[in-house]
Amino acid sequence: MYVNATNNRVGIGTSSPSSQLEVSGSAGPLLAVKSTASGTPTAFVYSSTNGADFGSLTNHPARMYVNNVERMRIDTSGNLDMTSAGSGNIKLKSGAGIDFSATSGTGTSELFDDYEEGTWTPTSSTTTISMSGTNPSVYTKIGDTVSVIGFFNRNDASTTYDGNVIEIGGLPFSVKNYEYGIGGFDSYHGSTNRKHGMCYPYEDNLIRFRLYNVVSTNMLWGDLGNTRGIKFSFIYKTSS
Repeated sequence: MYVNATNNRVGIGTSSPSSQLEVSGSAGPLLAVKSTASGTPTAFVYSSTNGADFGSLTNHPARMYVNNVERMRIDTSGNLDMTSAGSGNIKLKSGAGIDFSATSGTGTSELFDDYEEGTWTPTSSTTTISMSGTNPSVYTKIGDTVSVIGFFNRNDASTTYDGNVIEIGGLPFSVKNYEYGIGGFDSYHGSTNRKHGMCYPYEDNLIRFRLYNVVSTNMLWGDLGNTRGIKFSFIYKTSS
């Protein structure tokens, strides 16, 4: 052991410590900390050509504390455990994610890099059509796949635009391609005259509604009527 009283440094295995305490050696662990109590773990710190190592030498979890509160641990089975009362969330920088490529597959991407959920407001491409009750309309985005649930009422007594196709915009993310989306809908007119079918992406990030069992027939505002509404779900790919 070497003591540098001038710089208040101590070296173990070195005569030129570069910090207040430096431990140097060719075999590990370089530093072991243990309690004299029976059955307690032994913690260690080691440095080698493979990297900087620290953890538990015994069959005990390695725990990390912040402000004297446990925030996370690696248990004896190798699991990252963040279920303690002091645990928080895992935060990643934008563009980073969880890479599953260690388990080989046939997919084009094995990086889980995006998750988001929120609300959105359906709008009509026929701007003079009055709509209400557009919430709660919600979405969930996982990677480049967006799932939306939409709801709106027509609140317009005019028949001027009854011949217009219902086109709904306001999607939370742009549609990658009109071929990358599909969904279903149900219109409610009280207990009678309900209509249902599929919904699909159209140009300019709009959704159209096609009536069930009627070939290539899009739903019109006149089909919906005044003070009637549509509930729909829709899933699509986005390039955003």
